[in-house]
Amino acid sequence: MPSVKMAIHVLVLNKIQTNWRTAAVKRRKNVVVETDGYLALIEHLSFNMDVFTQEGDTGTESVEDVITDMVASNIMSIFEQNPELHSSVRFQLLKEADSVVEDLGEVLAGVWYRPATNEQIAFLDEYIALVKNLFDSAVAKYD
Repeated sequence: MPSVKMAIHVLVLNKIQTNWRTAAVKRRKNVVVETDGYLALIEHLSFNMDVFTQEGDTGTESVEDVITDMVASNIMSIFEQNPELHSSVRFQLLKEADSVVEDLGEVLAGVWYRPATNEQIAFLDEYIALVKNLFDSAVAKYD
């Protein structure tokens, strides 16, 4: 009978750990997009909207494609730099990355599907790097 008691103990322990992880993930909601830093970046974007109203040399990629690729590349970089991240943290970061892309899509709706100019790409590269810094800071809190 000790094996039955041990099995029950393991099941209860697993259930407690699962509940704890679920609660921890719920507490971690929006570790990036509801921060003062993120709001400051949105404000920075709003002050630089003229970049998206100017004509210039364009490539073939739309603003949407550029942003999506940059955000995805930076999130993958974070995961590569932090291979020990728990899957629940990775999932939360992916959800927040989707929120960042969604927010940018709303702010840049007028140019979202247009080809990106070189100036827009340069601005977005810098902007997404700043967003990545927010994600890096959030990951550091999990360590």
